[in-house]
Amino acid sequence: MNNRDRNIIIKILEEIEYLELHSVNVSFEDFISNETLKRAFSMTLINIGEKARLLSEEFRESVPDIPYNEIIATRNIAAHGYEALNFNYIWDTIKADIPVLKEKISVLIKD
Repeated sequence: MNNRDRNIIIKILEEIEYLELHSVNVSFEDFISNETLKRAFSMTLINIGEKARLLSEEFRESVPDIPYNEIIATRNIAAHGYEALNFNYIWDTIKADIPVLKEKISVLIKD
């Protein structure tokens, strides 16, 4: 992994840690009723997708088990379709997909 990709992965990990920190004691009902949380969590997913988009093709090919296209697509939906954004999907992404992504990229940083 080149230094640029490593720095991007570290920044993605920082965004994931933000989501973990701020969602740990938040229920779905708390999330869905709080406009600030909805915006903050959506923006964090946008940040993750934007950073994933910047990873080199070589890196993506060397670590094919990360769903780059889905991460970037989530970013695009959150960034360009906020009024149509499905917050159930955002919540599920944060609670189900983000921990898996963290596990996959944490291993890369340790190597």
